[in-house]
Amino acid sequence: MEIGCRAIEVAALGGFDKVTWDGALDTYPSRCIIEQLGFQNDIGLVHLAHSASFVIYFSAGFKFHNITDAVLSGVDGIGLAGYKSSNIWITYARGAKQSEMGVLKMSSIPECSKTLYDKRPEDS
Repeated sequence: MEIGCRAIEVAALGGFDKVTWDGALDTYPSRCIIEQLGFQNDIGLVHLAHSASFVIYFSAGFKFHNITDAVLSGVDGIGLAGYKSSNIWITYARGAKQSEMGVLKMSSIPECSKTLYDKRPEDS
C-alpha cells in the first residue's frame, strides 16, 4: 500500500491525470489485481487517487465475479481482456503459449451486467 500511495504522489508531481494498476503476471491467466491488492487497499488507493483528481483504472486477471468488487471500490474503469480469465473476447492462437484478442463476444455483455446485481453493498 505504501508503494501505491507513493506512486500516486509521483504521478501527481509528474503532471499526469490518471493512474493504472496493472497486476499482469508472467503466468496466464494473471491473478486479478483486486485480489492481489486486497479489497480494502483497492478502496484506499481509489480514494487517494480521486482525492488527487486522478482517473483510476485497474487491469489484470478480471473474471466476471470480480466486476462487483471493482464497482464497489469506486474505480473508474477496468480491463477485461483475456479469453480464459474473463471470457469476453474471442481469441486465436498465435503460438504454442500465446494468443491474441480478436473481436468482442457480444454474448458476454449480459453476463458482465448480471454480476453487478449478484452482490449488493449490504451483503458485503
